[in-house]
Amino acid sequence: MMPDGRPPVNPAPGGRTRPEPDPCACPVPAERGDLGPRARLTRDEIVAAAVELLDEVGLAGLSLRRLAERLEVQAPSLYWHVRNKRELLDLVADAILQEGVAAWREPSPGQDWWEWLAERSRALRGALLAHRDGALVVAGRRPVVESLPHVEQYLSVLVAAGLPADEALLTALSLTTYVVGSVLALQRELERPEGPGIPRLPGLPGPAGPHGGSACRRREPVPGVREAVASGAYPLLAEAARGVLGSGDPSGRRFEHGLGLILAGLRARVDQARLPGSPGGRQGLRRGAPGSPAP
Repeated sequence: MMPDGRPPVNPAPGGRTRPEPDPCACPVPAERGDLGPRARLTRDEIVAAAVELLDEVGLAGLSLRRLAERLEVQAPSLYWHVRNKRELLDLVADAILQEGVAAWREPSPGQDWWEWLAERSRALRGALLAHRDGALVVAGRRPVVESLPHVEQYLSVLVAAGLPADEALLTALSLTTYVVGSVLALQRELERPEGPGIPRLPGLPGPAGPHGGSACRRREPVPGVREAVASGAYPLLAEAARGVLGSGDPSGRRFEHGLGLILAGLRARVDQARLPGSPGGRQGLRRGAPGSPAP
């Protein structure tokens, strides 16, 4: 008997008492035969549903419990396909990335490699902007096995252009970091509440996608900034602001400007690597020889 007079819980043979289950323990998948009619879920179906749920509730609201409810299964059944939420987010991030670059696996016939990189980067930006918290999910991702053939194909294009394999990988990572970072900044900006009565810039379109795009909304600056710029004390800043804000798509122009700088530097680096005897040639670039451009 228990101290309060109740019989022991879950008595085992021989009079021993089994320990109480730990409510904090990680869930253990049920037997496959006990999971009901949706037991034959595929991982692709789970990832697709997770992307849809991300668009609805954002990263903070995405949980395995909510995902299981959406799929009409018990939460433990998901653990047959993903080990934890971190692995699920890695798969969601890869799905978003592959959605963006599916049409840009390699250059079209006759297309220059730098033009291909530009189009691929724009497509990736569009995919991130199409999903709520898309950049935030991708920013913390780890590579998954399914992405490795695409990475290999990406590197083969850059190596064919003249980069060593290690520099090709650094280039791919740098471009992805630039795209993700620019979208992350934009999506965070668009999440801030607008001040009362602050209109969009006249005649300009709204965001290009459901979760970002061209940040054309005029936002109230920090108190005092507008007055300081209008005072004439900062003529270059005032001229620059008029030029950027009047471009019709400030965030798009900012992205294209940065992308152009990156690709121009990359083209110069590849051209230098092809020069015979150049200190920044293929071996010099690989070893970081004096005079070679910084990575």
